[in-house]
Amino acid sequence: MIQYNKGDKFGELTFIEEDFHKEENIGHRTYRKAVIECFCGKRFITRISGVKNGKCKSCGCVRKNKSLKRFTTHNMSGTSEYSSWESMKGRCLNPNRREYKNYGGRGIKICDEWLSFDGFFKDIGKKPSKLHSLERIENDRGYYKENCKWATKHEQERNKRTNIYLTYNGEKLILNDLSKKVGLHQQTIIARVRKGLSVENAVNKPYKYIKSGKYTKI
Repeated sequence: MIQYNKGDKFGELTFIEEDFHKEENIGHRTYRKAVIECFCGKRFITRISGVKNGKCKSCGCVRKNKSLKRFTTHNMSGTSEYSSWESMKGRCLNPNRREYKNYGGRGIKICDEWLSFDGFFKDIGKKPSKLHSLERIENDRGYYKENCKWATKHEQERNKRTNIYLTYNGEKLILNDLSKKVGLHQQTIIARVRKGLSVENAVNKPYKYIKSGKYTKI
């Protein structure tokens, strides 16, 4: 019986150890098995004879990669960019998705070029970082090159349809930014504005609410 040692090479495969518990008995033949390390780093158990005669060339990763390349020319399946593309399509094209009503359901469309990942990636490119995700610059328009970019969560928070904009001293500000600027809670500001105060007066603390439904100076 031929003995093999740890580290013996069979092409790009490496013998680790024989596994006597995995011997196969088929008819009158016994097939020896071993733990083999693939060139990709994965270890697997297979017949020693298959490794020795070259029929077994990998753990299966080669076959898997060939199959992947047949269906994708970009070889980027599983990347963050690919996931963003799939999510975009789901939001706009799949009525069963929870988010559909806010996207495809209200007319947000994807340009023809972006229906394929190759076209999408050609226009948008790689994410600058893991913190970036796909954003539409104008929320009422669709997904196409001129209206999309990679943006951080902070940038996207500032571009929500639900944001409230107020003009204070000639400057148009998001309510959240105005609140931080003047040191007054957002709900206080918006409540005062809805009761009839101008934005300038609403952020002045000397005002208080009285039972008549109006504000008066203290």
